[in-house]
Amino acid sequence: MKIKIVFCLSFVLLIATFATAQVPCTPNTIRSAPLFVNWPQYGFDAAHTGCNPYESILSPNTVGKLVPKWMYDLGSLGINSSPVVANGIVYFGSFDSNLYAVNAATGVLLWKYLTPSIIWHSPAVANGIVYVGSSVTDIPNFFALNARTGELLWSRQIGDVPAISPIVLNGVVYVASSGNIFALDGATGTVLWKQFQNVGVFSELAVANGTVYFGAGDGSLHALDASTGTLKWSYPTAGGARVAVVANGVVYFASDYLYAVKGDTGELLWKQTIADYASHLAIAKGVLYAGGENNNNVYAVKAATGEILWKYPTGVTRGSIAVANGVMYVGANYGYLYALNAANGNFLWSYDTGELLFSGPAVANGMVYLGSDQNPSHVFAFHLPGH
Repeated sequence: MKIKIVFCLSFVLLIATFATAQVPCTPNTIRSAPLFVNWPQYGFDAAHTGCNPYESILSPNTVGKLVPKWMYDLGSLGINSSPVVANGIVYFGSFDSNLYAVNAATGVLLWKYLTPSIIWHSPAVANGIVYVGSSVTDIPNFFALNARTGELLWSRQIGDVPAISPIVLNGVVYVASSGNIFALDGATGTVLWKQFQNVGVFSELAVANGTVYFGAGDGSLHALDASTGTLKWSYPTAGGARVAVVANGVVYFASDYLYAVKGDTGELLWKQTIADYASHLAIAKGVLYAGGENNNNVYAVKAATGEILWKYPTGVTRGSIAVANGVMYVGANYGYLYALNAANGNFLWSYDTGELLFSGPAVANGMVYLGSDQNPSHVFAFHLPGH
């Protein structure tokens, strides 16, 4: 019995050490790593860093061995949103109006929930609940479901265009649709506050340091108090302000330039010209990664100064960017999923899906998940043989 106990303890310590062998997303942050990792919402976390700090299986040394593990066939109707991963389940919405939950290891369908219309944006998972919005008017279009069973817990009508990917932080769900931004109680759906923007919400939301950040149709980046919805500040640009990421008190967003502003005041720190603007951002270890619908490159930019460190010609990228353990992942519109060395932009691996890619990758537990928009369309899962 003593031998068994010692062996079990040694095994647990080995696994715990393996799980913490990671490259942090920020140089000054040390997190306690769980044994099993989630990618629970769009951009990984509420700040939309796009970086999983707990990945320890895939690295620049191993990612070149990735192979497909499974494909989930969606038939003729595709997926525009990025998949999310929580507690061994992959969730994704489809143009067939269903939210799907499939086994993350095998791709076997666990359940699906039919909403009234197309699901354009990513779901979010927190506290055993999955949240998702669909595009429909006059009836409930935002749903909270039991993450294990798909049972409806509550629903609410929040607007008349596709609901932006929800953000969940500390039991509060932040979501936007049309010109409305809501803060909802995650357990009950009760409206905590509602803010109307008559210029519309142009981007995904990001939440950090008690503030909700979003780009609006007037070309400005706006900051709202996360507790009350009160406007804190706005930063005007000459283009459409795109999805923001937040790190170390700085908000990075793209419009006619790539911008860095102070999160508490909106004061400009720097701006950088990147051809045809970038619309998809991620940040890790002081480096900002940018791609976009009108670019043929992905860029790495020094977060402190805006200096361009490297670029790589992927072609047009329409989905989000993911970074994990020294590897940057991005899907190009014409079908290739790329893995690049996050430090220097060197090519590490690619896979030709043969399908249009509007979805962004999610990286968790040594696997990469990505959806396609094609006929037929699929959700792809990649892994290392033997893991």
